[in-house]
Amino acid sequence: MPARNDFLQTIESAQHGAVHDIGGSRIQSQEWDYIKEHFVKAFRNGRRPVLPEESLYDNNGLCLWSKIIYQHPYYQAADEIALFHEHGEEYADLIGNVGSIIDLGAGDTRKVAHFLWILDDRGSKATYYALDISAEFLSSNIDRLVSQQDPAYQNVRCLGLWGSFSDLDRELRGGDFRRPRLFLSLGSVLFNDDKERAIEILRMLARHMRREDSLLAGMDGHTLPDDRVKVLDSYDGERAPWYQFFHMGFKRLNEVIGEECFKMVDWNIHRDIEADPVKHQFTFEAKRDVKMATLGITFRKGDKFDWFDAHKYGPEDVKEMCQAAGLEVVKVYGIEGSRFYQYLIKKA
Repeated sequence: MPARNDFLQTIESAQHGAVHDIGGSRIQSQEWDYIKEHFVKAFRNGRRPVLPEESLYDNNGLCLWSKIIYQHPYYQAADEIALFHEHGEEYADLIGNVGSIIDLGAGDTRKVAHFLWILDDRGSKATYYALDISAEFLSSNIDRLVSQQDPAYQNVRCLGLWGSFSDLDRELRGGDFRRPRLFLSLGSVLFNDDKERAIEILRMLARHMRREDSLLAGMDGHTLPDDRVKVLDSYDGERAPWYQFFHMGFKRLNEVIGEECFKMVDWNIHRDIEADPVKHQFTFEAKRDVKMATLGITFRKGDKFDWFDAHKYGPEDVKEMCQAAGLEVVKVYGIEGSRFYQYLIKKA
């Protein structure tokens, strides 16, 4: 039997509601590395650069994001909650005596709360681990799970893991989890990339999954041409919350860079849906020349960068990516009037 690693020993003895740093304190340096190695190099090589999405998800950004996702016409959060209400009992039946629930990119935990109640009512002694890159936002959400319920969870234990997918990948290596695990990917997190990159992330997860483990993944399947208007409306960048969301991201980027490189007044925001693969995309176009001295680059008027892509994959695409990663979609779950789906996935 493999040795119990320090990570497992720490979290198994942790108190209900605790948050552990598994690499989150290094996130800012990782953002800086991305900006230098990807954003700047792409610009210098004549390609349209892409800003890191992590810069949108500090505490301020996540607090605003948690408001956006529950406002009409954004539909994904409401649909995913409805999926848990409609199918949660069946999920609980299928995953069996699960010991660990690992929520990849947990964000706002309101989506999973109902499912945890189902497990708690059944007497499950599972531990819910919420993984996220913002310590403050993670702590507040774990506190809400622990303290706001009346009565509080009697059986399910809730813990926070402050870090990234890569940090979790490292900590899970060699771990001896003795009971089945359920990995959660809510809000289109796991598949939200070009297929090649999404398959790479799925393969990383598949390396840790055993036959008795499961993955429950949500993915938005609204595509072109039928759902063009619905998708565009849900990402209405002209509305104040979205404008403020990107403003928060610029503020975070400037802190990481150490210079006020990004100001909303310098950029026009455009949005559209690309067809292959289907994804909604925000594009920022320079209104004037924008010099970024610390980065050693200057955006000329009309130059563009992309930020916050949102991919859309239907069931056939999800099954294809899972198969390529050594996984198998066991069942697809939906609700009436929506093409947002949840997938129960096992090791192939």
